[in-house]
Amino acid sequence: MTSEPVISQRGLTLIEERARIGRGAASLIGKGQIVMIDGGSTTFEAARCLSQLNRDLIIITNSTGVASVAGANPTFRVIVCPGTYDSREGSVFGEDTVEFVRRYNADVAIIGASGVTVDGPNDMISGAAAIKRAMMSRSLSTVLVVSSEKFGRSSLNRVCALSEISDIVTDCEPQVEWRVVIEEAGTELHVFAGN
Repeated sequence: MTSEPVISQRGLTLIEERARIGRGAASLIGKGQIVMIDGGSTTFEAARCLSQLNRDLIIITNSTGVASVAGANPTFRVIVCPGTYDSREGSVFGEDTVEFVRRYNADVAIIGASGVTVDGPNDMISGAAAIKRAMMSRSLSTVLVVSSEKFGRSSLNRVCALSEISDIVTDCEPQVEWRVVIEEAGTELHVFAGN
């Protein structure tokens, strides 16, 4: 895969699937936690679902959309990363962003991906992959939120090994071989399927 649609277009597809993934990811977050959330249409949905809960969270994000929905919850403290704004992604990237993320500690990083292979999650944008890695390095656990059609999809930048992901939240049961790969990596799979 060589390119992705802009975030505003991605947000118009797989609406129900993303909503289920968002609710599933939100259910994994405890009261009072510090949560890093990277930019993306599925991570935005996770932030939107979190914002509907009374959890007293600190949210650290490089996404203006995530900051906006999280900031609507008066019990949340939202910290927005500096950096170079990418209007296609609705997020900031760059060295300033990575350095800023590295100043904080978090309980959980919620990240998205352009695709997931047996080698782990990947992203089309180098700057986005760098932010994901920085967030993961400062968090005790990592939740990967991906719709099921991204399994087996490869793009330019490998983010990390599958074994570095604590939990994967998706919208339907993956093929049997994927469940085996995920279990062998020691990653917990959470499937929030439709009716």
